[in-house]
Amino acid sequence: MPNIKVAVIDSGADPLSLRHAQLHHSLRIKRQSGRFGFGRCLTDPIGHGTACVELIGRLAPSALISSLAITDEHGSFEPEALIQAIEWCIEKAIHVVSISLGTTDSSQRAALERICTKANAAGLIIIAAVHNDGLVSFPAHCDATIGVSGASLVGEDEIIYRPNHPIQCVARGDRQRVRWRQGEDRMIAGSSFAAPRVTARITRLLAESTSPIVPNIHELLGRIATQVQPDATAPEQPTSTKPIGARAALYPFTKEMHSLVRFRDLLAFQIVGVADPPGRRCVGQDAGEVLRQSPMGVTISASLPNALEGADVLVLGYTGKLGDLQGRDALRDAVTHALDAKASVFSFESVDPVRYPDLHKRAREQGLSLHSPRLSMEEAKRVLRMPQAACVDRPVLGVFGTSSSQGKFTLQLALRRSLMQEGYRVAQVGTEHHAELFGLDVSFPMGYGSQVDLALQHWHDYLDRRMRRLCSESQHDLIIAGSQSGTVPYDVHDPRTLTLPSLAFLLGTKPDACILVVNATDDDDYVRATIATLESLAQTRVLSLAISDQQRSAEIRHGRSWLKTSTPNKANQQMHLERLAQTHQLPAFCIGESGDILRLTKLVVSAFCPSQSKRAA
Repeated sequence: MPNIKVAVIDSGADPLSLRHAQLHHSLRIKRQSGRFGFGRCLTDPIGHGTACVELIGRLAPSALISSLAITDEHGSFEPEALIQAIEWCIEKAIHVVSISLGTTDSSQRAALERICTKANAAGLIIIAAVHNDGLVSFPAHCDATIGVSGASLVGEDEIIYRPNHPIQCVARGDRQRVRWRQGEDRMIAGSSFAAPRVTARITRLLAESTSPIVPNIHELLGRIATQVQPDATAPEQPTSTKPIGARAALYPFTKEMHSLVRFRDLLAFQIVGVADPPGRRCVGQDAGEVLRQSPMGVTISASLPNALEGADVLVLGYTGKLGDLQGRDALRDAVTHALDAKASVFSFESVDPVRYPDLHKRAREQGLSLHSPRLSMEEAKRVLRMPQAACVDRPVLGVFGTSSSQGKFTLQLALRRSLMQEGYRVAQVGTEHHAELFGLDVSFPMGYGSQVDLALQHWHDYLDRRMRRLCSESQHDLIIAGSQSGTVPYDVHDPRTLTLPSLAFLLGTKPDACILVVNATDDDDYVRATIATLESLAQTRVLSLAISDQQRSAEIRHGRSWLKTSTPNKANQQMHLERLAQTHQLPAFCIGESGDILRLTKLVVSAFCPSQSKRAA
């Protein structure tokens, strides 16, 4: 069947931005004088439709694509417009319809079910993306459509087929580069970009076929799928909040693992093994000495199986880039090694049960746990439905920064240790993926590779409720809440530098005072702007500034640039601290200096408890 006709019902398509797709028709459907009319459309006010059209054009180059725009500039649409668009597809004998939008209004289900059934009877295949938050949405949940959800899958054509599930297909919907409007590319995730992948695969299947395919589409989906899951539901993630074990191996030895070694006295388990890929400079050295600490008696191995000897849990860091460099699935390999060693896994990245059902099955059979830190939509809804507790009545200390990779979590742990040694009871809201490993009271993994499923506009309410309940259920003296990345955008016109998650965290935790971590290279005006933003937006005060004991500088060679980390000499470091203090009229401390941490601890205590130098535990 050559010349397969595909329709994309979305926000439109920007023809000047398309690299691979060729538009056969481009129309907008809108209400005029009480009736819906069709008009020519050569714009996309959002970019969403352009991304879907381009994905299909790239993966199914021979497709004759029609774009039907039904949304306004905010992404809203009338369900009747969607029905009219599908009617048009029936009249034009379109073969495949891709819909990356929908409604959660159940009152619209019957009408959408009728039109989709009519289209199906006419020989059309409708592919519809499910709601990103997992809500029941239409037309994805209509019986006559093929519903699609997104997951972290590797291949362009990788499809998981679930014949007994209301959403039958899973395709790549993790963060990916897509074509947007006005010639822009964006990194974005969602089921919206999984549905076009399934559309393209079915389009190619139709083009290769010589027989009627619609009655057999589900059978053929089972054949082309990389995985078939006959069960109605995928295995659930284990729900344990800590690794099941007392002896841990770490892999790879990245900055996240460094904090586990530096603050191992705060852990409830022992580190018995550390591994890093062959060729890394730290292989063969003591893990403590690599971090300029006293030896811990654990040598970093180039072999993960060797590091797992004697361990009953593997703490697995980020392996995505490592796998890309080596051309393999590094996460699968590491989890397999752990299961071979009869060890559970605490993974910073999701060991997705949809993508790795075999690993979860094997873990269950061995009585082991595969756990990833995650705030699920179900857990978030449970918290948001709970009765509101009394207001937060303990002082809250916020730790914020001007960029990523500054040592903010190191500072939080150093303060936690120091305050506890002084006899204070410290609660903590952690945003790093390994916050759970330190037993922090609230884990909110919003950092790199965020595992927070809650929409950004609900963060402040969720965090406020968690902190209120924390105060009502425990008797802590102080709450530390540490954010991620920067606070003020470097360029408000560049969406890549926007700091909405940090600002949502600030408004949710409402710190009474803050410590601002800055870089040696930060412009003074930018530091002032960050201080002003924190103090005005959250009605807080900045107590002090802090800098890392590691200095980052830009290196440029042969047209390439990168950041180099080095240790500044003490004299230069002290001069920089003095300059910061004088310029901003705030005390400044070094995160890596024990004496500075002690002085900063005293500053925090005096700020919140001026009449006390010590509290009984």
